[in-house]
Amino acid sequence: MNNEEISLELYNIDWLNNTSIKVWMTIFELENKRRELLSELQFALSSKQILTLIIPYYDLISQSSNPDILHSYITEIKHVMIEAIEEYDPYCTNPSFSELVLIFIQKILSFDIFFEDNDKLNLISFEITSGLELLKKLLAGEKVNSPDNNKLLFPVIEISRNNSLKFGFLESITIKISKATSEDKFIIIPSSEKIEDHISQQIKTSWILARDYVREKRKRISKFHEVIIHFDNRMGIYTGNSLGIALTIGFIEQLLKFYNAPYLITIKQGTVSTGGVDAKGNITGISEEIIAEKVELVFFSNSNQFIIPSEDKIAAVSRLKELKKEFPRRDLNISGIDNLNDLLNRRNLVDIKKQNPIKRSEKAVRRNWGVTLLILILIAVLGYYFARDYDNNPAVVENSDNTYIVKTIDGKILWKKENHTVFKTNSSRFRTTNKIVDINNDGKNEVLITEEKIETLNNPDEFGRVACFNYKDELIWKYNFKDLIHSKISDPDSLYDIHLVDIINENGNKELLAFACNQNSFSSAIFKLDLRTGKRLPGTMWISGHTFDAIIDSDKITGERFVIIEAIDNGFEQVITLGVKLNNIEGFCPTTSAYQILNMKLAELMFEFRIPKTDYLKFRNGRYNIAQGISFYPNAYSILVNENPNDNLQNINYLLSYDFKQIDIVILDNFRVLRDSAVKKGFLNPPLTESQEYTDLLKSQILKWDNGKWIKWEDKQ
Repeated sequence: MNNEEISLELYNIDWLNNTSIKVWMTIFELENKRRELLSELQFALSSKQILTLIIPYYDLISQSSNPDILHSYITEIKHVMIEAIEEYDPYCTNPSFSELVLIFIQKILSFDIFFEDNDKLNLISFEITSGLELLKKLLAGEKVNSPDNNKLLFPVIEISRNNSLKFGFLESITIKISKATSEDKFIIIPSSEKIEDHISQQIKTSWILARDYVREKRKRISKFHEVIIHFDNRMGIYTGNSLGIALTIGFIEQLLKFYNAPYLITIKQGTVSTGGVDAKGNITGISEEIIAEKVELVFFSNSNQFIIPSEDKIAAVSRLKELKKEFPRRDLNISGIDNLNDLLNRRNLVDIKKQNPIKRSEKAVRRNWGVTLLILILIAVLGYYFARDYDNNPAVVENSDNTYIVKTIDGKILWKKENHTVFKTNSSRFRTTNKIVDINNDGKNEVLITEEKIETLNNPDEFGRVACFNYKDELIWKYNFKDLIHSKISDPDSLYDIHLVDIINENGNKELLAFACNQNSFSSAIFKLDLRTGKRLPGTMWISGHTFDAIIDSDKITGERFVIIEAIDNGFEQVITLGVKLNNIEGFCPTTSAYQILNMKLAELMFEFRIPKTDYLKFRNGRYNIAQGISFYPNAYSILVNENPNDNLQNINYLLSYDFKQIDIVILDNFRVLRDSAVKKGFLNPPLTESQEYTDLLKSQILKWDNGKWIKWEDKQ
């Protein structure tokens, strides 16, 4: 076999600058690329460095039409790719890099060897998108949450063999102090000889400064201490002394706490520091190049205050001005300090607060009367568990490994039951599978569940039921939805899954509002059950498609209650949202003639809207957009819709005002990145996704049911 027979037409891709050069590459040259990559990966510590190596390599390999090459070369590094994506954090990096990472995730989702990882990758993509959205808000000058309160933060630049692109992160330190007998002992986690060689002198210097400072305030302190210094991110080997400020303040803070001083010192929330501290308490400089790199790192973090050595301030401010050309509204304050006293005297950087005398006294009592306190605690704990053992009232339902776990308020497990649901406990969809309610007002809660595993049922025909159990896992009642209907297109069978909406109190009676979705066909229905007996109550409303979610609300003036429903209509092949009063649940909802429910009246609705399918959905050959859940939002109902047939993430949020007269559209980043990429490549027509022009275009396609016909949303407002 000669080289021509195994040569490949590929492209060398500069993915950071979006350029490519057509090349011919033999399999031997490709093998050299592989070896170079594996060698480079040995020295890359962070997910960002790893991705800068893997992404262009993947882009190169994925061009090959030979499936054997694709699978062999990509499978080898698959686990490294997924681990790097899982660990990726958009902070401390320009947002443009994170957008490239999101595009990369979408690329590998279409590769068959990642099929089993699709759910995980989609979730990670959503998490990265959410973090990126927060970072963009911060860069736009909006207020976002700062890092954990009073954490001792300092920037770390990752050493890379490729100096053209540097990454870093904010490291934090946790310090714990106890007394020692013979000498000061410092334990560093993670530990290695190299760490101790480089920073041990700074640790000793910072410790002496902090100890002497505290000794001036508290004369009686131990001669020796054991100090544990824990680097929270445990990213690798740290070198240099630029964490001197963080160490010194951290030692002071923990010594004052340990000796129960009258006042405490803490760093201000959201503050980052860099710079060494010498034996006289002077802050030592770094270098112009390194301070510029650290300013950029902090600039793209969620911190708003950066403490640096005074001698480095000119270089730092210069770099800050350059960065603000692209992000002029980013609020980052740089404070140059000369020495430790200068830092401790600045109230915008450090908090010095008196301890509450009562709390301080309590600490002293705990220190001196430890045995007595321990006895009191044991009595309290025993009393708590004694009471807990007699608490059998269901309070919580969790889902783990496809098993419902019913617990008391204190977390005691009452019983478990297998299910076939894949929803997580904290998902909006999970709430439609279970309810905790006292059905007969006797003070004891019962548990309603759906989606039981068919193998656990005595009768397989009961699959899809809603069942009511007491705290002993004893069945109180059960109900299966078995209605038959007719339409021009088909006559659905009587196999339905039931989902729970909410509990309604009607004249002292408790009712369950639920919806049933046909397991094999298009029909779904809204109906009610008597909560005490499980018997069906009058009134059923039909939707010609799959109902996804529903919530109950009431009129802000009259107090009249209604339900808002999000579903997919099979006739229109798009998401619909409708509202109906609880006393008007009857008939069928508007649809196409083929899917109309026969021999039934049209439902009397408060409103119904049809959510348009986007050009991106059509480009990806999606049949219909997907309902993703409805919830309460400030001054509006949030209606989430998925517009990407290749994932299950929310893409667009339609905000319907409480008076049903206003709809605002919020484009989520995961959809924006995908659609804008398609626009830039010429697959879709402008405008770009986040533009007002695009949201106006979507809004103009929303249709509203009005007096027996569909009109544009904007035609009658």
